[in-house]
Amino acid sequence: MGWKEIKKNKNQKHFPALL
Repeated sequence: MGWKEIKKNKNQKHFPALL
């Protein structure tokens, strides 16, 4: 996963567990 995907996921709160 790239930082862009992580940022998008964070923005959509799709992967809160990874953060």
